[in-house]
Amino acid sequence: MSELKQALRNAIEVERAAARFYSKLAARTKQQDARAFLEGLVAEENSHATALEAKSRELVEGSLPEQPDWHFENVETVPDWTLADDVSLEEALQVALEAEQSAELFYDGLADTTTGAVSEFFRNVSKNEAHHVKAIADMIDKQRA
Repeated sequence: MSELKQALRNAIEVERAAARFYSKLAARTKQQDARAFLEGLVAEENSHATALEAKSRELVEGSLPEQPDWHFENVETVPDWTLADDVSLEEALQVALEAEQSAELFYDGLADTTTGAVSEFFRNVSKNEAHHVKAIADMIDKQRA
């Protein structure tokens, strides 16, 4: 059970780190459409963290560990972009695509290393990330058309 609690804490921290990443990038972006897109991602990632916290209360008794047990900052981010200035919408979409692909793989890994309802939960989170990948890829295609 403690492994599950730690996996849930780690996943929550991944989502919070992604929100911080997108927030920093949005603050450095002058283009309004790119900033609006990135700020939308901030809200979405915060929503994911909140949903994971709620789900953890259903899956486990007691509190989760206070801290993740490994470095999580780069799971759903693209570190090369952390200090980028004035990101365009096209660049913001590419960053988001890469970050969501990374998150999908992360949650697939959690699903593969857990069993039962927990594995199913993380597989569903991974599928949610896959939907984000598809939506962002579609947005990129529209931008290029």
